[in-house]
Amino acid sequence: FAWQVPLKYLTDSEAGLLTFWWRNQFPLAFTLDTSDAATVQLCRIVNDDNPVRKRLRPYADHWSGALTLESLYDGRLVL
Repeated sequence: FAWQVPLKYLTDSEAGLLTFWWRNQFPLAFTLDTSDAATVQLCRIVNDDNPVRKRLRPYADHWSGALTLESLYDGRLVL
């Protein structure tokens, strides 16, 4: 499975953290329903380029971009 997650109004620290995770290819936990903590997908950020690349104008301290997340498994839920 793969997901596209649009990003807007990220702070410098949030953008830096996402870039760090992307560069190091850390496994991440992703859920579509925060009320159901048992439904979690393990995934990685698989963007070809840095997922957070664009500063939002007129906000010099906010960023935008898009994450491409890909499941580490074949669609089974991790419990």
